[in-house]
Amino acid sequence: MPIRSLLSHKEFSYANKSEHRLVVNYEGVISLLNAAMAQFKKYGCFRMYRKGIIEKAEVYYQSGDLTHALQLWVAVVRDGIPPAIRKDILQKAISAAYCMASMKDYLWCCVQLMPSQPLAEQGFRAVLHSTVPPPPFAASEVTAAQHLRVVE
Repeated sequence: MPIRSLLSHKEFSYANKSEHRLVVNYEGVISLLNAAMAQFKKYGCFRMYRKGIIEKAEVYYQSGDLTHALQLWVAVVRDGIPPAIRKDILQKAISAAYCMASMKDYLWCCVQLMPSQPLAEQGFRAVLHSTVPPPPFAASEVTAAQHLRVVE
């Protein structure tokens, strides 16, 4: 074998190994968060328990399970949290509801966000007028593949 093909084979092998190392084990992360949340609940650390719920929702969102993420975010927001955290979570929840086409959750998030964001009010009015609401996220966050998927 020539040296060049050996080097390319080694490079491919290293690239393949590093790619497998960087894959996130979402199920493992969720099980660890569940164990941590059980301990927080057992010892009465309710702020940390709530933080665990938020982190768990983030993991569900990153894994593509928008339904579970949205359920957890809505539960946390209804619990009563500080306004700065609430706005951030509601922004993520409205994006998840929009992507899932969950009208009930989208409208609920719009109503919650109305005092602080005019875009939420525009989305609410669009639904009342039976038109498609504008996306609750910036256009720069939408990839070309996602844009093509919507057009088709």
